[in-house]
This record gives sequence, C-alpha cells and structure tokens, in this order.
Amino acid sequence: MPSRSRELVEDVERLVLENLPKRLSDTVLAKAVGVTVGELHRAFLDVRSTTTYQALYRLRLETVKRILQDDPSRSQEVVAFECGFGHYGVFHRRYRRYLELNGQDGDALTVEAERAQAPSVGAGA
Repeated sequence: MPSRSRELVEDVERLVLENLPKRLSDTVLAKAVGVTVGELHRAFLDVRSTTTYQALYRLRLETVKRILQDDPSRSQEVVAFECGFGHYGVFHRRYRRYLELNGQDGDALTVEAERAQAPSVGAGA
C-alpha cells in the first residue's frame, strides 16, 4: 500500500506541475488518477504527512523557489502567477514565511520586492 500511495502522490504532483498556472481541484485530481477524493487525501497523509492542499501548496512554493534560483533575474511576481498564485501580496507573505521556516532569509525577499517596485534612478530623464 505505501508504494501505491507514493506512486499516486507523485502522479498527482506531476499533474499539478504540468497544468500550472491552473489550479486543479481535489475532485479533478482524484478523477484524473482514478481514485476517490478520500483515497487521494489518505495517500497524501500517508506519504507527505499533511493534507493534499498543504502538500500541493508547498509544491508550488518550492517550484517558485527553484525557478528563481535557476534564474534570479526573473520577476518574483510573474513566477508566482505562473505557479498558480493569484494574489501577489498573499503569495509574498506566505513565501517569505516558507523561506524563514526553511532556514533562509525572508528579508532578502522583501528587499528584492521593494527594489522591483522602486523607480530606477534617472528613469524618464
């Protein structure tokens, strides 16, 4: 059973990533992999020790982090939208918390966000 649960979770995570920025419901995901919503939830609890929602939310946060690490010149806001986050302010707060909880400097995120919003020196001159 554990290997079936792991396979199911990996299939769902792959589906989520392949369909970004669209956010798929638990019902759609369960149907796509041929299980009930309850079976889907149990599989995530077994494999990720958390809810389906929390695991997939974290997956999207990790995807943003990986993209930004691979290409730091990318806009955080654009990458957030590409990964299915609809409101940048909410994303920004949660992403900063995610970084802090994982031993990284959340303040660096704030500095970059402020820099991205500030007008450049000499703009319009």
